[in-house]
Amino acid sequence: MEIVLIRLNPGRGPDPGHRAAADAVLPAVVADIVWANAVPDDELEHIRARPGPRPGSIDLALFHRHAGPRPPETSLRVARRAITASPLLAGWAAEPCTQASPVTLED
Repeated sequence: MEIVLIRLNPGRGPDPGHRAAADAVLPAVVADIVWANAVPDDELEHIRARPGPRPGSIDLALFHRHAGPRPPETSLRVARRAITASPLLAGWAAEPCTQASPVTLED
């Protein structure tokens, strides 16, 4: 099993209420949206979601079941597919987490 850490950031829509709407998106809802848009080839086993460090952002840990490492693009593709398919996430962006922008998944 492999874990890949991703951060989802809300877009900056022209609607002034867009930021407030992004802040209201719950991590559990985003995890459900990602699950709903996963396909068998993604080999997704588990998702953990938490609020990110920036207002409205959400940090995801995607656990994939497969032998050997895969590039993070596989997880990014899953997240971007969910963003494209969900009106709730319209304008959001997915990025891999790095040491400069680490994910914290502690309770």
